[in-house]
Amino acid sequence: MRGENAGEVMENHWSRNGEVVINRAGRILFLLASSLFLPTSPNFSHLLPPSPAFSQMSAEETRQEQTEKMEELKQTEDWSGQSNRFIGALSRKTGWRYGYGGWLASSFVSGTDNDRDGKTQDVLDHSWEDDFRIFATAQDARGKTKLYFRAGTLLVNSSAISSAVRKTDWTQSKLDMFYIERSYGNTTLQEKLTLGRQFVKVKNSLAFGQVADGLKFELISRQSSWESFFLLEMAGTDNVDFLSPNAGRSKRLFYGMQYSLKYLPSQNLNFFSVWNRDRNPERPDPTGQRYQLDSVYLGGTFFGMLMSRLEYEAQYIQELGRTYPNFTATNPATTGKVSINAHALDCDFKYYFNSDLKPVLHAGYTIGSGDGDAVGNTFSTKGGSGSLLGSADGGKDNRFISFGGKNLGYALAPTVTNLQVFKSGFSFKPFGASENRLWNDLKVHPQFYIYKRDRTSGATSDPYIFRGAGASREVGKEMDLSIAWRLMSDVSYSLKIGRFFPSAAYTTHSHETFLRMKISVDL
Repeated sequence: MRGENAGEVMENHWSRNGEVVINRAGRILFLLASSLFLPTSPNFSHLLPPSPAFSQMSAEETRQEQTEKMEELKQTEDWSGQSNRFIGALSRKTGWRYGYGGWLASSFVSGTDNDRDGKTQDVLDHSWEDDFRIFATAQDARGKTKLYFRAGTLLVNSSAISSAVRKTDWTQSKLDMFYIERSYGNTTLQEKLTLGRQFVKVKNSLAFGQVADGLKFELISRQSSWESFFLLEMAGTDNVDFLSPNAGRSKRLFYGMQYSLKYLPSQNLNFFSVWNRDRNPERPDPTGQRYQLDSVYLGGTFFGMLMSRLEYEAQYIQELGRTYPNFTATNPATTGKVSINAHALDCDFKYYFNSDLKPVLHAGYTIGSGDGDAVGNTFSTKGGSGSLLGSADGGKDNRFISFGGKNLGYALAPTVTNLQVFKSGFSFKPFGASENRLWNDLKVHPQFYIYKRDRTSGATSDPYIFRGAGASREVGKEMDLSIAWRLMSDVSYSLKIGRFFPSAAYTTHSHETFLRMKISVDL
């Protein structure tokens, strides 16, 4: 699966209090769109690109997709609407307001294996994903206390070439979020306490963004806000140290804070710190490798508007902490920990033009540091930094490994580690001047990326990149196109296409493609 850009794809108006807002025309349009854009007959499969890229799949990619989906579903957490007869009677009796609803998204996903090899048969042709969520919310009459519940399930049907890939994969129903929120204070200074399973992120979620169990406290005024949290990683979460013996059931504690200040009418700053405490066992595996990642993320962000039309955001993150280097049996020093010294920089600019077509021109630059002598990968202790005290890198692990992520292309879908990314593009609404509501909300968004390695000899998230003598920093280029169309207030359609063109950093240069078509319905 790949990350969805929730800001571009979804501007949903959720139904509340059990009132289903999908009218007959909406259902008919949904069925027509399904038959036109998402063909289920195998006779049409040759018209679509082959298989999603599982070799590129990373924990960061999964977290980024989760972050964007949480943003997409955030409107379900806000109580609104009028009570129907049953809910109204219950509200009058208890003094609380209630709401409930659902969301269904059906997606077609296709792409290539990301092995840069167009001659070898991919293991998967394409897949269908059906994601269903239900939610309920309750709020007292004064609006001071809120309860929120959301659960969901995912069904994936794959057209597999290889028997190693399951054709049907059903994720059993699970609790997405369940929390109680209590507000105090007044309009000048508000305090908010949230307890339970909730989504927490710092700034743009590049450093941290996860659903976890715990406590969050917020202090909000007109000019500033303070947030602190203490979280326990959700049971069953995949370990970011994915080669460790307990990779499928991670145990970590997260605690941190962030402070935002509006220091000028259109200028803002944000500072944050996040501590990750690894509670997974450190015992060595059969090869002698120990696993541990205790990290701290210190970040600062400046953001705001210039000349009323230029929006900017510049964020710097410093990662510190301790971890194990790659174990070497002939070197006893590799049984001890090394320090972490990594960083990331993320800058984005958007210029808004005054036109009915709502054109927006944007550019960006992102870099995540890498380790020049990392042995094998960017995700795990094993195969990580090979540097020791006295080496050119000073005995430190320089790989930027976070608990958040950023969408940097659909086809390559890289992790922000040992990578520089230059991004440019624009978006517009081609029928923005139309008075026809059906076409007015269609948005087109092409993007272009250039990828380079930060350290020429270091690993990236792509295992197929060449790291031997004569290795190149030039990773490649990518062109993406996204189309977001809100057909009605309760039906949305999105199309995402990406094609990656490898450069000199690869020994094979077959291009890679990715495609996702998605229809979502508010229930």
